[in-house]
Amino acid sequence: MIINTLAAIILGSLIKANRVHWVLLWLFPLFFLLGVHFFLPNYAYYFTIIYLSTSYIAYGLTS
Repeated sequence: MIINTLAAIILGSLIKANRVHWVLLWLFPLFFLLGVHFFLPNYAYYFTIIYLSTSYIAYGLTS
């Protein structure tokens, strides 16, 4: 979980720093959601919300 959270933070920062469209923030959480649907238990769906939130926070805090 820590590695995925760090990946979400880095992704959000890179998207803002490189001035890429903000829709790409959904990319990592959607891939994670697909992986959860097929391979992980049901409680892991909630981590998708956490990863999306951390990506948006990192995107917003990057200047």
